[in-house]
Amino acid sequence: MSSLKNSPGQYCLKQNEMKKQNEYLLNNKGQTPAESKMPDLGINVGNMRGGFYTNVLSENASDIESSLFGIKQRDLTKKPEKKSFILKKIGTQEFFKTPRVFVPEPLVIQRNQRPIGPFSGR
Repeated sequence: MSSLKNSPGQYCLKQNEMKKQNEYLLNNKGQTPAESKMPDLGINVGNMRGGFYTNVLSENASDIESSLFGIKQRDLTKKPEKKSFILKKIGTQEFFKTPRVFVPEPLVIQRNQRPIGPFSGR
């Protein structure tokens, strides 16, 4: 009796299954928004998931990271080529109106208003 494990239909089924798994794992449409913005004052910056692979912050993120980590700096076969970094400008998103900060003119900082401790500069 022959095995169905190595049949052409079983092979195609397994390949299709692996392809769908890869599409699901590598799908970045749900990770990056259509328009990326940084939060304005008062909101902590969140995790930018998939920002490296989808060129949200720069056009050549892998070149920037390679130069920061010193990858291929000592290649003796070729001279190192000069890379130009292409950074993108990201706007900000304001979630609430921030009040105007009032600083008195002239700003006078009085001495002896706080206890002297190991953190002071004196």
